[in-house]
Amino acid sequence: MNPIDLEKLFEEEALRSCEVLKKEHRYNPSYFLRMVQELGAVRAAQRLLASKEAQEGLTRLWEIGRLELSIEHMVASPRYDPLFTEEERAIARERLRQLGCEAQATPPGEVRESTETLAPDPLIDEVRGLRRALSERFGNDLDRLCEHLETVEKEYEARVVRKPPANRGRTKG
Repeated sequence: MNPIDLEKLFEEEALRSCEVLKKEHRYNPSYFLRMVQELGAVRAAQRLLASKEAQEGLTRLWEIGRLELSIEHMVASPRYDPLFTEEERAIARERLRQLGCEAQATPPGEVRESTETLAPDPLIDEVRGLRRALSERFGNDLDRLCEHLETVEKEYEARVVRKPPANRGRTKG
């Protein structure tokens, strides 16, 4: 397949994935869609992968159990190898691996639809909102957030529950 046709296929699959997310999960990846409109899907994916950190959209897909619809999953698919550098593919695979997903090839042009839809859950929405606010408070910097949590842990050390060592209280026999 020539590169132009492959780029077109990549964009069509990305847009179908977005439609599945809207229809089944009421999630509209508007930031990504704007990028696709401005740059095309391949350039949008390259820009997302060039970012130091994974985008919030990838986390959202992990939360709803649909990482196979992510751009990272598509980039990691061997059928799109000619469109991306080895470094870009490695970044995509690593981001997926960090979320417990091993990228698997899907037949070209196929987007899996789930058989269930999720009902809105106010508690999960609240937790996600608090997570976003906390992340924004530290500039979406995981190191700064961890430093803060370590400080809080020291401040409230008496409240921190620690698991006792496995051999505590046991005698060798």
